[in-house]
Amino acid sequence: MNHQVLPAVEEDINRLTDIQFTAFGDDPTHQILYPGDRLSSTVRSNASERTLKAWRQTPEMHVMKCVESGSCGTGANVISGFAKWIFYDKPRSEEDWNVKPNAPWAEEHHRVVVEQLLATTVEIRGRRWGGKPYAREFFTSYLYHIRKIII
Repeated sequence: MNHQVLPAVEEDINRLTDIQFTAFGDDPTHQILYPGDRLSSTVRSNASERTLKAWRQTPEMHVMKCVESGSCGTGANVISGFAKWIFYDKPRSEEDWNVKPNAPWAEEHHRVVVEQLLATTVEIRGRRWGGKPYAREFFTSYLYHIRKIII
């Protein structure tokens, strides 16, 4: 099989979300962010919208996809994995990096839990890097073979 790593485009978002939920469905943090029926179109749509919003609002974000050509004997090109990175190559002010998390996709008490979890990650990154330049990998899902995750 032939694999290529290419920049992802917004039209890839539904496939990227499928891969994310397959790769991290059993991850406790992912379960906190997206509880309940992770196969539901509402949950996945919320996740896709969250990713798209961040992608559009964060010029430092780079999303790459791994495309497997000729997969499953169909000759089709299929996205088999992806990764998201944010590269902060310049110092940032505390106002830029110490942002209070907001989880509009979460409801009621779940929203409080999600926002506390995200606030903890902001605090940890703040202690470690503050506004210094660094790269942050969100997730990589190249580990799952395409035949196991076609939905």
